[in-house]
Amino acid sequence: MTKLKRELIVLKPLIKESIIEFPKLEITVEEKTYDISDLTNLENIHAIATALKIYLKGQQSSRAVFLELRNFLRFISKHSEKIDEKSIIKYKKSLDTNDVC
Repeated sequence: MTKLKRELIVLKPLIKESIIEFPKLEITVEEKTYDISDLTNLENIHAIATALKIYLKGQQSSRAVFLELRNFLRFISKHSEKIDEKSIIKYKKSLDTNDVC
């Protein structure tokens, strides 16, 4: 019969689960950083921010493109929170009447 060997139970430290870090709601364009955290109520804003960062890398006048897209996103944020056909039509009408917020 074998003797039981008594040993202390040592718990290994738990591996901390890394918190998924969403992309910051900041976009750097032509060495200037713009904060777009005011658009957090938009649906899929983190995916939009990531796509914008990728899209603007290849643009020649990326600052002008970004500022126009930011105006569009702010308009959507104030009026509907969802980018769809109706919100784009509203934005076009507001541009036609020079009533952009």
